[in-house]
Amino acid sequence: MPHALIVEDDPNSLSGLSAILAADGFSVDTATTIAEARAALTRFIPDVVLVDLNLPDGSGLDLLQHLPAHPPGGALPVIVMTGNATVESAIEGLRHGIWDYLLKPVNIPRLRSLLARIPRPYELTEEVQTLRASLRQLGRFGSMLGRSGAMQHVYDTIEHIAPTEAAVLVSGEPGTGKQVAARTMHDMSRRRKGPFVTLDCRNAAGASANLSLDSLLFGHERGAFSSTEQREPGLFEQASGGTLFIDEIAELPRAQQEALLRALDSQTFMRVGGTSQVVTDFRLIASTRKSPRAAVADGSLHEDLALRLEAAAVTLPPLRERGEDPPLIAQAIVDELNHDAATRGASEI
Repeated sequence: MPHALIVEDDPNSLSGLSAILAADGFSVDTATTIAEARAALTRFIPDVVLVDLNLPDGSGLDLLQHLPAHPPGGALPVIVMTGNATVESAIEGLRHGIWDYLLKPVNIPRLRSLLARIPRPYELTEEVQTLRASLRQLGRFGSMLGRSGAMQHVYDTIEHIAPTEAAVLVSGEPGTGKQVAARTMHDMSRRRKGPFVTLDCRNAAGASANLSLDSLLFGHERGAFSSTEQREPGLFEQASGGTLFIDEIAELPRAQQEALLRALDSQTFMRVGGTSQVVTDFRLIASTRKSPRAAVADGSLHEDLALRLEAAAVTLPPLRERGEDPPLIAQAIVDELNHDAATRGASEI
């Protein structure tokens, strides 16, 4: 049975959270201060920690330095709860390595969605870790290719970021494989069984009106437009339980960047023509061919959105900086072409 530590000084919240986690199959230990939580951590290593941001003896983030550095199965998921989330507090938490944060009062369906992705103790085994390390030496990491030092650094970053719920910015020149990197992060995440939904902003930015782009992102209610006869889910809902990849986010119009930022901050959005908020349940990965600083400087990327995304960032090196990788990639392309040719030949017989 997976084990949880809840650190919360409000007795009603503490009992409510304990009941939810127990109903979802967790054994539960509780603490009301950082000192109590530190004492609990000397007795056991939990599978997940839920901690309030504001505690009587300090910030919940202060507890992170006392968590086990290498628990069984990898990084320990930490969910921070706060009633006063800001861009700054979210970025600070992500830089401290938290898994995700929840706004108070806690949205129970969202909490349960997160808990469903907590790995059970038997899911991550030493054999899996050994196999992944062997594949890295052969130059394969998920869907990515390359064994150069530059790519090994990228793999290290992705291994650290992928298991979290943090929004991610992938930057790199055209052709460096930003979508492949995003897909690899999804496949290595706890959302890998969910959908991987893509929006290419180079095409979306050509929408005839903001409403049509809002509808694409947020969906719309029946009657929102003269031609709509039923509710249609947008990409936010289509990506629920999985990952939304926004390719070339600097090409997304400013109004939609601001709406995206609001959705990340509030963890809710509203369909076009709707009157009630819908809870978000997607992990955002965005890409840009520009450097984030350059995109902010020229006004194509909202500064607060860039700050949020850069808290977990991956920079892909161009091929000219990848040493021994070009021959490896060329061989992989030749192998794929030969395989395709053999498959076509067999189908014609």
